[in-house]
Amino acid sequence: MSDRPTGAFRRYQKRINAWSTRTRVLPKVRHDAWWFLHNAVSHPLLGLWPSQKAVWFHDWTSQHLNLRRRILHSPMPVVRVPSAWLKHNVLAHAAIAFFPWRPVFAWHDRTAAEMQEANWV
Repeated sequence: MSDRPTGAFRRYQKRINAWSTRTRVLPKVRHDAWWFLHNAVSHPLLGLWPSQKAVWFHDWTSQHLNLRRRILHSPMPVVRVPSAWLKHNVLAHAAIAFFPWRPVFAWHDRTAAEMQEANWV
């Protein structure tokens, strides 16, 4: 396995840096709280119940996690490969929520490709 950071791992590091430069009060704790909510709650919810409400909740947690001023609205997912959709959103996202390590991020990125859903990573 390559020691090169994956796309998700690079975004994770970049996001932590953004929190450190933009937020003065407990930036890592605040990042980690939004990280956990987004990956351990909103993605599994989306994986199990891909609905307008689940998409909205995902986008709302993403907005706060990524320090955006407003929500970027995601399209409704087209679940082409249900088993890959579940594996990615329920298992891989929960895994990176609890274990944000390079090999886990690499697995996350592989499961994202298996979904065949360009708008959802």
